[in-house]
Amino acid sequence: MTQEQLVNCLGIESFITRGAARTAAQARRAHIDAVLSEQRLQKQNGTIDVERISIVSQMGSRWTTERARKLAAGYYALNME
Repeated sequence: MTQEQLVNCLGIESFITRGAARTAAQARRAHIDAVLSEQRLQKQNGTIDVERISIVSQMGSRWTTERARKLAAGYYALNME
């Protein structure tokens, strides 16, 4: 795939997948809710576990990290051609 083809695909992707934007917004909201829920739970229990909050946050953002990794690999592959 050429760089131009990749750019065109990304442009088409954003046009075609309006539902994906909605899904991404829902995923972000779920991520925020999970972290805030963990903070509330810890407050109710009188605990402070920053590591647990970090793990909850990492789990919630895993899909974003994986997508970014795949995009970076695609761009790297194009630049190596």
